[in-house]
Amino acid sequence: MRTFKALITARPWRLLRRDESGQDILEYGLLALIIGLAGILSFPAIVGKLSAGYANENAAIQADWQPCDPGGCTP
Repeated sequence: MRTFKALITARPWRLLRRDESGQDILEYGLLALIIGLAGILSFPAIVGKLSAGYANENAAIQADWQPCDPGGCTP
């Protein structure tokens, strides 16, 4: 004879296994999770490349910049 607790817990799981009405939502949720994880895992590589690119541009701009004379700049 089954216990009351076993009857309560067994029936919902059986019903959930047969019910496919939420399958699309679950699949979209898993897809969003995978895309989010891919973005999170690739973010450090993107940040490193962007940081290096901006640092190189900043160094080039600083090296090329010529301050104006106190009397004004002439083109």
